[in-house]
Amino acid sequence: MSKLIQCSHLIHFFGRCFRNRYVDDEQNDFVPTFHSVKVFHNLGMLPGVVCQLVERWQTEFESILASAVDVDRLTQRVRSRQAGSAGGPVAAGPGRASLPNVGSQAAAFYVAIWTSLDGIMDKLERLTYHCRLLGVTLLKKRESSVSCSTIVRLSESIEPHPSLAELLLHELVTNWHGPDKVALRNTIILLFASTNLETLQSNSPETLSDEEHMVSCERIAELEAQLRVNKGFLGWAAGRLSERLLKISEQSPQVKEALDCEYPKLLKLVIDLGRRVRQTQLHGSWNDSSCPTVGVLEADVVPACLLEAVKPFETAYLSKSLSRLFDQVSMAFSTSHSSVGLDAQELDGIVQSAGNELAYATVHYDLLCKVSRNISKMVALFATKVESLVAVGPDANQVMNPQTISQQNNINLVNLLCSFGTQLGWTCTRRLRNLPVMQSARSEHITSPLEAIFATLETRLNSMCISILQPLLQSISDVIEELMSTMHGEDFVCCQDEDVKPSCSLYMKQLQDFVSRARKQYLSGLSLPPSTDRAASSVSKTGCFSCGEVALQSSVLPYLTRWIDMFLHNISLVRPVSEVGRIRLATDCVEFELAVSPLLSFTTEGALVSFAPEACMKLRAFRPVLLADSDQILRAYMQQKTEPTLNVAQLPPSLVCQHLFSRAPDEIRSPHDTAGWSTTRYISWVLARSDESERLTFLRNGLAAYAHEVQIRQQRQYPAMYLVLRDFLQHFVKQPLKTEVPHKPDGLTPQPSEIACT
Repeated sequence: MSKLIQCSHLIHFFGRCFRNRYVDDEQNDFVPTFHSVKVFHNLGMLPGVVCQLVERWQTEFESILASAVDVDRLTQRVRSRQAGSAGGPVAAGPGRASLPNVGSQAAAFYVAIWTSLDGIMDKLERLTYHCRLLGVTLLKKRESSVSCSTIVRLSESIEPHPSLAELLLHELVTNWHGPDKVALRNTIILLFASTNLETLQSNSPETLSDEEHMVSCERIAELEAQLRVNKGFLGWAAGRLSERLLKISEQSPQVKEALDCEYPKLLKLVIDLGRRVRQTQLHGSWNDSSCPTVGVLEADVVPACLLEAVKPFETAYLSKSLSRLFDQVSMAFSTSHSSVGLDAQELDGIVQSAGNELAYATVHYDLLCKVSRNISKMVALFATKVESLVAVGPDANQVMNPQTISQQNNINLVNLLCSFGTQLGWTCTRRLRNLPVMQSARSEHITSPLEAIFATLETRLNSMCISILQPLLQSISDVIEELMSTMHGEDFVCCQDEDVKPSCSLYMKQLQDFVSRARKQYLSGLSLPPSTDRAASSVSKTGCFSCGEVALQSSVLPYLTRWIDMFLHNISLVRPVSEVGRIRLATDCVEFELAVSPLLSFTTEGALVSFAPEACMKLRAFRPVLLADSDQILRAYMQQKTEPTLNVAQLPPSLVCQHLFSRAPDEIRSPHDTAGWSTTRYISWVLARSDESERLTFLRNGLAAYAHEVQIRQQRQYPAMYLVLRDFLQHFVKQPLKTEVPHKPDGLTPQPSEIACT
């Protein structure tokens, strides 16, 4: 009887040692705890006491969990506090356990829930510490040696001073199938998994027989396997916490709403718990680096068991978060008093809603990535809502009459998209800039939350702006191309009066007037970029058009290249053309660059070379070709070096060859005339083919057809321009012409009878 009383006192003393160690951890002295454990070992009671102690901790946690997360007790606590603060009687009894869903009681109930959960986390931290402390204590050597051994099955002949853990394992492996060994095995695995011990070495004693050696290795391997998958006391408690929260959320709508709607708060509780647990260091009384280090891990890596415990509530939170974002967009468009989208206040409400969702999710990087995907979905919904408001039809595309309401509506929608994308990009950047959570990205995250949002802004909003402007720009392009084709009806042969100052052609004046009118009537309502430097720097980072003017510039760019190519092909095909006519065409090249500039830039001149440098250089390089002699043009290609005034490297050879045909006499018809094509059809054919050899082959066949006609007519002389064209084409087309004209040694033009047919 006295022995039982002594054991009872020892157990209570043992428990007090662990509690005192948590309060006074700074001393890092394991002597009281270790001596307490050694006393139980000397009495032969260590396995049972260890199991009872761990079971007591588990029972204590389950009891605290059941009482802390209980609707009746939480409700009673709220009513007691409210009655006490009001000075009235305290309501009690089962009949008072229901909680109204309105008023201050609901808010007080939510406060009570989070207070209870916070207390659970504190208690779980203490119990986890006790469990880890016990595990490290069992691993400590019984001697004062600074060395520390791993968990192995040892015999006294091999290890004269084994740790208590090794002795426990020795007893466990020796009597593997005992009635109380299952509980002991589970307890040991739980303790050692709580100490973050990674491996169990299996250095078996040499004194064992082969059969005993094989059996011991198998049992040690089984323990190793169980240790690797066991999550320790913290993992066990996290599982119980998850089960309890799921059960109580199914029973109480108030608890479910609190956990679902405020999931980031719950996630922050478990993250803080994991950080405190992992930052706690248990050094013991040794100083050697070979000792098992406990808790020295990266603090920002949250134990997976804690994240899994609250995972069921994440799906509900993300769903509610997406619903809040969608509802904000849908409500803004449904209640808007404007027929062309949203006003500034409604737009600001959507942006702020997205910013708030990001701010709530900054507790963890994974949650932030998932919320950013919700914001990307909201951006897609916004673009869809705007798309439903886009006006289509003749009223939206006409360019002959003043601006219609449909055209004004589309311009306002472009401004709305640009404003929304810019504000959302600024808000997201401001909310997430320099936050520590942004530095915790792991390798599996390919794109950051900001990058994902910016990519959606660029793909959805920019493409929507371009699609809105495209029909109107297509109508403008059709008129521009039609005006350029009218140059073939003008006279480029007659000399200009000496008293008249040289100017551009009539078609160019009409083109300039039309572009200027289209800019003022149909595109003047586009928004301008922000004037601040901060805005200018943010636009490039977000990828979204900063304003309607930037959207216009990006939309016009594909048309711009086509307009320049079409203009160059048109002026290269103008015939007949005199030297004065070529001077007018050279002037038109300069005027054309000025004519399209209003569509490109609203602040600076010379915008063409900035937005389309390659096409602009081609336009500028063709102007000297118009003013150069034919022989000079030929030498520039034949000698493979640039003439002082010619930069033919910027020009496709087929374009220059077309112009050389226009300098030829009427008897050398243009190749497209020989084929029976109109100028419009030929230009369309050329623009549809980027293969320069195919274009040159077409021109070569046209010249060969002329040579064949000369042979049939038995013409005695050829125009000098024929030799220029022949040499030019032979330089690029390797196959000889169907009818070759031999060179004369005296430089005279060959006679038709001297033509050799191949």
